[in-house]
Amino acid sequence: MLPGVSAALMEPGELVWTGARGWADVEARTPVTPDTPFNIASLTKQMTAFMLMQLVERGALSLDTPMQRYDPAFTDPRITVGHVLSMTSESDPPGERYAYDGEPFGMLGSVITGVTGETLSQAFSKRLIEPLGLAQTSPGALAADERGLSAALIAHYQGIMARLARPYNMYGGVEPVAAMPPDPEPNAAANVVGTASDYARFADAVMRGRLLRTETLATMWANVVTSSGERLPYAYGWFVEDYQG
Repeated sequence: MLPGVSAALMEPGELVWTGARGWADVEARTPVTPDTPFNIASLTKQMTAFMLMQLVERGALSLDTPMQRYDPAFTDPRITVGHVLSMTSESDPPGERYAYDGEPFGMLGSVITGVTGETLSQAFSKRLIEPLGLAQTSPGALAADERGLSAALIAHYQGIMARLARPYNMYGGVEPVAAMPPDPEPNAAANVVGTASDYARFADAVMRGRLLRTETLATMWANVVTSSGERLPYAYGWFVEDYQG
């Protein structure tokens, strides 16, 4: 049982169905609608990968660059941007084992900031949300001194955050109990907020090659292969598996 759910269905280039059931706030009896924003949590990772590959495509970034260049917390000079993006940074040597871990992935925000000179909020906005017309998506709660975004755009994002669905845990599988709200701070691994419809539009834009060339998409979706020839289940920010060939 879930307190509420929202869903959307895309055909190429067209949103063909939306649905919503339940409550965005159980206590206030606020219903979920197709325009209810949710914290999309780890689905933020694909958006981050998308932005990083834009930088790679434009020659501003190499996936082989050591993470130390952008974040001194990485003490192993062998760990590259590509290792973190492919979640293979924690093996020894890096690149030889896949391990899902959002904490190192979140540090890719320092790469985006270091390459572009933009805050992570500004990058999400200017490089993804605005170009794709994701009108019900926010990069998260913006800092009071957020720079590089207009006052109108900041107010728009704050309005989305104010409508965020309230999180719940299910006690005993049947009773919704209010949970701690998600961390609203923009993060490369989590915390983008948006509607199901907007995320469907993002996925559609990726699949149809908007903002990234075909060869860049192929790189982003190429499974990491270890030195022994093992094909790992993760590519660059995306799980990639074969299905019926």
